[in-house]
Amino acid sequence: MGGVIKLHETRDPLQSSALAYFCCPQQRTLSYFSFVQKKKRANTTTQFWYTDISMIVLKRPRSNCNDNASWRRCHCFIQSVHRSCDIELFLDPEFEYCIIPFSYLSGKEELQCGSIGQNKKSASLRFTSYSAKKVDLVAKSRRNIQNEEIIIESIHFSLIGSKEKVIYSLGPSSVLVAVYKNGTIYFLALNAGVNGLMMQLNIQSIEGMTIVHGVSKDTHIIPSQSQRIISVLANNGHRHTSSLYFSFQADVCEEKSASKVKISSYKGVGTKIRLGIAGDLLCQNSKMQSKYCSGTGSLDKNLWWDTTNQMVESNNASHVN
Repeated sequence: MGGVIKLHETRDPLQSSALAYFCCPQQRTLSYFSFVQKKKRANTTTQFWYTDISMIVLKRPRSNCNDNASWRRCHCFIQSVHRSCDIELFLDPEFEYCIIPFSYLSGKEELQCGSIGQNKKSASLRFTSYSAKKVDLVAKSRRNIQNEEIIIESIHFSLIGSKEKVIYSLGPSSVLVAVYKNGTIYFLALNAGVNGLMMQLNIQSIEGMTIVHGVSKDTHIIPSQSQRIISVLANNGHRHTSSLYFSFQADVCEEKSASKVKISSYKGVGTKIRLGIAGDLLCQNSKMQSKYCSGTGSLDKNLWWDTTNQMVESNNASHVN
């Protein structure tokens, strides 16, 4: 079953596929889903290179197939540049499943050997499913998924629950979380305090990675009891860089109680969402009392496995993991 990944007119990576893939299993079964790009070795006339493809899987009771609000989180797999994106799932016949591919790099200029090698406007892919039992599979317009909030919530849920993360304290009951996912690094700001949080993240440019969401040194406002993806960096697949250096500043701002804060409607990857239980627990581990915080950090993905869930607590924090 074919498909195309390309930059959406809104420039929202989560809208980069015009199609979503709907699956209805007939019996409980283990299924293998895969998005595969064409082989670059077979393309000798251009400087073709793979793009990044990730996927979100939603599910809803088959009795509510006409209710878009009934979609629930099921699975989220995030990765950087790779030829294929694969997951295995147990499928339950009581549910309908929706598989949504997305990409940050498709539609962006690709840098190769210091120059523009290809203006990647789109990337074709093929979706396949393998299972022991029969499943019905059909591609439909992405517009059939009208509950956009559940999509961004699925990414947040996957990131917060990841073992490969390091947590930096930003102030009273607020943290910056750096998460590594298969060649992609996400920075999230979480605020469980009674006031709003104003922060700035400065990411040092590094070889082999590209900022695909967010702008370095941009200022962000995180309302009380909310969380937001600040920046996303993707490995471009050409070079392999292990270390990332950055600095941050944070201060409280005049946001009142959580009941008076209106969380933004869906605006893509950077949408502010309500602080979840897992995020609240991370924030409560921050013991910093100072309202202003500044710090620096260095992340080494080769050591990430050994530094799971570390909390950096001091002002002018410097952390190397």
